[in-house]
Amino acid sequence: MVIKMELSLNTSKIVKEFGGMTKCCKALKQNGNAITLGAVDKWRRRNAMNLKSLLMLAMIAKENNKRFDLYDYIITNEKKINEK
Repeated sequence: MVIKMELSLNTSKIVKEFGGMTKCCKALKQNGNAITLGAVDKWRRRNAMNLKSLLMLAMIAKENNKRFDLYDYIITNEKKINEK
């Protein structure tokens, strides 16, 4: 038996910690990331986002002396696979 680990990103938590969809979107726009509110909503629903926006949020957090540790947002799911 093999254990396969699937990883995803808790984007809902990220958006929430940046003040919700509107504030998160506004912060990104103010820092040069041309993102739409619809895109932020898709992140929340898909548990995925683009790397540029993730990195920009990390920089915004640093500038505001806010903790931003990627490990806090990783969702793990282990699946057992039978191999023959």
